[in-house]
Amino acid sequence: MMLDYGQGWESVARMQKMPVVTPTKPEELKDKLGSGRWQIFYNTGLGFNEEQSEVLTSSVEQGVWLQPITVAKELKALRVDLPTDSIVQLSDIRLKQGNKSVALDVGKLQLHDLKRNKQSLVAYGKKDAYFVFEIDPLQLSDSLEVALTFKVAAVPEKIYKPVALQRLQSPLIWSGEVKLEGLTIIEQPLIIEPGTRILFAEQASLIIKNRVLAIGTQAQPIQFSAQNEEQLPWGVVAITGGAANESVLSYCHFSGGSGLKSDLYEYTAMLSIHNAEHIHINDSVFADNHLVDDMVHIVYGQVDLQRSEFRNAFADALDVDISSVTVSDSVFRGSGNDAVDLMSTDISIVNSTFIGNGDKGISVGEGSRLLAVNNVLRDNVIGIQAKDGSIALLFNQSLLSNQTALAAYKKNWRYGMGGLLILAKSILEGNGINLLVEKQSKAYLFDSAITGDYTGKRVKSWVMGGASVKGRSALFLPAELAMVTEVMDVLTHAPDNVLAKRNNQWRGASRL
Repeated sequence: MMLDYGQGWESVARMQKMPVVTPTKPEELKDKLGSGRWQIFYNTGLGFNEEQSEVLTSSVEQGVWLQPITVAKELKALRVDLPTDSIVQLSDIRLKQGNKSVALDVGKLQLHDLKRNKQSLVAYGKKDAYFVFEIDPLQLSDSLEVALTFKVAAVPEKIYKPVALQRLQSPLIWSGEVKLEGLTIIEQPLIIEPGTRILFAEQASLIIKNRVLAIGTQAQPIQFSAQNEEQLPWGVVAITGGAANESVLSYCHFSGGSGLKSDLYEYTAMLSIHNAEHIHINDSVFADNHLVDDMVHIVYGQVDLQRSEFRNAFADALDVDISSVTVSDSVFRGSGNDAVDLMSTDISIVNSTFIGNGDKGISVGEGSRLLAVNNVLRDNVIGIQAKDGSIALLFNQSLLSNQTALAAYKKNWRYGMGGLLILAKSILEGNGINLLVEKQSKAYLFDSAITGDYTGKRVKSWVMGGASVKGRSALFLPAELAMVTEVMDVLTHAPDNVLAKRNNQWRGASRL
């Protein structure tokens, strides 16, 4: 059983991952609860805190479980874990406090891996079966023992003593219009409601050191912008640290920011994500930043970015360092420098468009690995460039009217070699230069339609020729390439949903 102190079960999923601070005896819980710094967990099944908790068997009776719980007034909800292959009769689920007995509203139970069968909850074959109910409406007294009773067909093999964990902070909720001056640092969870307008004064910045859920809608996006059009640029929105893992930016519009530099840290982008994983960004717009190198910067992070637009970046639109990123169904337009700039990063880019960028559409550098599938790159100075021990594995690309479509070279001597380009099932048309491969770099071409010259002593090709968009081979890559170590490494680590977007029947992107 878990006790929730108001954070909701989405947050509880995070609590399960937290290390146990210390097992504690039941009689010690009241004092720890009173400090306001602890969260309590109980478990009546296998797996949850199994390694950290001591086994408690004295309260188990055949067919009935009765577990007293010491509670505080902040208690909001209970979660009860059920053993595998158990049945709970709905009529037997009751909460007792002293002489008070309350039947739970079974219609409001939240079920996980449980099936409701008329008057019972069934957990046949389920190892993670539990139900959740809210305590708030029951108006329990503070610091009194509460007992939850129900009958089960199979008694749990183990019941664990409670363990105490540091409790989560209450979230800060923003809505309406929020005006920021100077530097604002948020260290508690932050929820930003749909339609909220966050307005920054000149050089004002926001640093978020906990999970942020900024979830707007198409009709009510969340805006991060200047307080007025005449002012100097505002600074940065920074999402930083492990506590910010699993943050979400959905239907968010960022414009007019720059960065932030102090004696202790520097953020080089309007939106900066540092040392945070499982960040989700979707259906968002990033536009018209000022002064600094990047519009969005990710370092030491793991980010999934979907259906978003980057336009008119001052320099680089998306700069990614030492991270793992997936970009899908997005548009990069009019960047002053690179649309995407990579250093020591694993990235997949799929179903995306790069138009009119001032340098590279995608710059793959310093030991990065790019898997690109079904993208259009048009009117860029350079479409895709690989350098310094990086590999760009490209399927179903349409590179059109770029000054240079593809380039590979060595810039940084520390990496020992240049770039590796592998292009398959693609179309190159109307480019000033199709392929520029310098010393210590290589390019391999397979089953692609290229208008103009693509030969060179560092270039090898298979099944080329013709302007047809229909492929000439049923293979994605020739056997010789498929066994190259660097290629196998990229394909092995690639997301399955990205690989599924490849088309071995047609050349070029399907989204012209």
